[in-house]
Amino acid sequence: MTATTQSLELFAWNDRFLTGVDLIDDEHQRLVHLINRVATLHGTSADSAEARAMLEELIAFTGEHFSHEEQVMDGVCDTRFVMQHKVLHRKFLWELEKIRLSDSSSSAIEYLLRFLSSWLAYHILGIDQSVGRQLRKIAGGMSPARAFEEEKSHVSDPATSSLLNAMQNLTGIISQRNQQLTELTTQLEATVRERTAKLTHAVHDLRLRNEELLTLNKQLAEVRQQLLQAEKLASIGSLAAGVAHEINNPIGFVKSNLGQLASSLKALLAAIERDGVQLKGIDLESLQEDIPELIRESQDGITRVVRIADDLRSFAQIQESGVPGWTRLSVLMDGVARLHPALVSGRVTLARNDSAPVEIRCVSAEIADVVSAIINNAVDAITHDRGRIILRTGSGTDDAWMEIEDNGKGIPPDYIHKIFDPFFTTKEVGAGTGMGLARAYGIVRKHGGRIEVRSSPGSGTVFRVTLPRGE
Repeated sequence: MTATTQSLELFAWNDRFLTGVDLIDDEHQRLVHLINRVATLHGTSADSAEARAMLEELIAFTGEHFSHEEQVMDGVCDTRFVMQHKVLHRKFLWELEKIRLSDSSSSAIEYLLRFLSSWLAYHILGIDQSVGRQLRKIAGGMSPARAFEEEKSHVSDPATSSLLNAMQNLTGIISQRNQQLTELTTQLEATVRERTAKLTHAVHDLRLRNEELLTLNKQLAEVRQQLLQAEKLASIGSLAAGVAHEINNPIGFVKSNLGQLASSLKALLAAIERDGVQLKGIDLESLQEDIPELIRESQDGITRVVRIADDLRSFAQIQESGVPGWTRLSVLMDGVARLHPALVSGRVTLARNDSAPVEIRCVSAEIADVVSAIINNAVDAITHDRGRIILRTGSGTDDAWMEIEDNGKGIPPDYIHKIFDPFFTTKEVGAGTGMGLARAYGIVRKHGGRIEVRSSPGSGTVFRVTLPRGE
């Protein structure tokens, strides 16, 4: 309400309300004032917030007032009268609570006003006047029991009695109306809860179906990616076999010829030096130093080409195998690793740390795919010029393991639990599908194994793949 709202006086305080107990009379005056404020709210169509605040204030004050009244009566008045009075107090507070729980609309204020009006007239003009009379008799020397018995036969003036009876009947009607209102509210709330539960269940079912569709879409995308990857690997395998075959023969000739050339040049230079032959315009001493070194470098280069050809042939044999077979882990890892461009170019060095040779029964093409995905991830994580990848293998009683460690930038803690999720990638758009490690995880699980990762930013990463050895 605003400051200009005019107060409505539903009750005017007069001497007929006095009980003779100062504390009770003062609080009755305050109670009359509060009821008049309720009337003002009703007359000005106050909003629900103001009505609820008024109701809360009324409940708090009446609870305090009833406590004071009971303290005045306790130990003084007859216990039967005190108990009757306390029961009336509890009923009043219960009615207010029901109104509070129903709503704070204008209709609720109207019911509240009717209830307060009837109750105030009945209680103050009736029962509380009886408190005053009994207290005065007891103060004059009468026993509490006799004062109570005499009060039963007390007859008020006809006008007051009629008014009290009417107000008591009105209070009962309002109380019944409040009860009906509470029951209707309870039924409405139950209906709302039931419909809300049905709606929640429907939304839950819809969310589950949506999640199922998303899962199916992801699985479909993963299968499609696996098929594309399998086709690529098969094509690369065929190409690798052809390249290895074509390289092998001419490299064999070159390697053999270099060996023969080295022997011949060595013999020639020795004969020239022994016979003291002078070659005009030729520095024989430089030739004796440079020619063997050039031949050694050429032989080293040829050896690297031969190793690459062998790796290509091994890779091709792996891709051609789609059924389980016995595979030596160290050979498989080495063959896959040496084909990576970063390792071939020397940007990243490769080191090995194997225990005794370990063989497992697996689909070697798929395990090679796992190794390739992890090595790709390791190479991408190495952004400096001192890159190093270490390959390790080992075994337990029933299983074998392989580790791939890099000295790259490591994986942030927030990403560790996501790296095996399909389509998760930290690469730029177009630089990766996010399927490599997800496919690797699926292959390892398919083989009955597990894949673990240890990493911290700036300290590199270690992937360990543990697989059953098979029978």
